Amino acid sequence: MVPDAPERVTAALFEITRRQPPQPPAIPALKFSIAISRETGAGGNRLAALVGERLGWPVYDHELVEKIAADLHVRVGLLEAVDERHVSWLQERMEAFAAVPFVGENTYVRQLVETVLSLSLRGHAVIVGRGAPHIMSHGSTLTVRLVGQLDDRVKTVIQEQKLSHDAAVRLVRATDAQRLRFVRDHFQCDPTDPVLYDLVLNSSRFSIEQCADLVVDALAKRQRKTVASAPTPSAL
Repeated sequence: MVPDAPERVTAALFEITRRQPPQPPAIPALKFSIAISRETGAGGNRLAALVGERLGWPVYDHELVEKIAADLHVRVGLLEAVDERHVSWLQERMEAFAAVPFVGENTYVRQLVETVLSLSLRGHAVIVGRGAPHIMSHGSTLTVRLVGQLDDRVKTVIQEQKLSHDAAVRLVRATDAQRLRFVRDHFQCDPTDPVLYDLVLNSSRFSIEQCADLVVDALAKRQRKTVASAPTPSAL
């Protein structure tokens, strides 16, 4: 007897399946993010906003502090005193004895690391400062450092915050020093070291729009390189 059509199709499918080796599971695509380190007044917040707009990704600058405050169930103002700053043990103890509401620096940093890693796992985010380039996985993060000439950065701060020249100079230097110490103390690295970044840009040489172009282009190249170097199914 000749098997009817349905039986012939079933037999053929069975034979094809038997001959083909089982396929390994597909390698999930990495979800990249961008982490930006910046000097004060170099335009890091504007760069992040432009890059986020071009990619359609959320930007976490001060928004990161707001998210941490929500997770800790405290007011944002309680975190601003320790955000990218060093708070001495004596200062913390004095505030505790005075019954002043505060969040300790170590508590803030623990929550910061947890929040940044969570955002990194989700991917497709632009995170500004707070040691993010030194927390997130370099395998799925484009790390960027934005710098600029001191005079240019001071002019930017004068325009944005309506300060005198001397006050702006003091603010730029103090803020840079606080950020440097924050990263060194908690992440044991020098944030001014260019080797730690995929891309270092000078906003005194390029406009923020041009810097955004370079960041987006670098991201595309990193993504292509990662895909090209990923192990093939036969290698697994």
